[in-house]
Amino acid sequence: MGDESVIFCVEPERREHPEAEQRGRFQQGGIVERQDDYLQRRNHLASLSEEELEQRFWKLAGQITSPLVELARTHTTPSLERSVLLRMGFSSLEAKSIVEGCLERGLLGKGAGHIVLKLSRAKKMPLREAGLALEKGQLWDDAVALFSSQEVTK
Repeated sequence: MGDESVIFCVEPERREHPEAEQRGRFQQGGIVERQDDYLQRRNHLASLSEEELEQRFWKLAGQITSPLVELARTHTTPSLERSVLLRMGFSSLEAKSIVEGCLERGLLGKGAGHIVLKLSRAKKMPLREAGLALEKGQLWDDAVALFSSQEVTK
């Protein structure tokens, strides 16, 4: 095996794409040839220093990931909330019960761990004790009241 300057891959069938025909990527027999156009594509970056390239990289990486970060910040699931409670020291069954209580009261969007934390601070009780009270069905009115000034949806 020698070094290849052209990359080949087998396509199961020929796919029609307007730009593919123009760029000459399709050949007979379903073989796709990708011409190396790296030197052409990097022209606009050639004059940048290593530091400028790194800054550009992080800027573009931020632009790509910011919608994902926002989505993660504003959306949750029962599974994620149980995971948070597990890391706070609650058992799987305790976490399940607390998350179900949050769901029933429309509080899940506030974060199950956040609810336990805020309740423990308001009641001046240990974190685990506040969570166990919620797990037993106690203090839910207090937990809802802590978030009543904020929008709570079912």
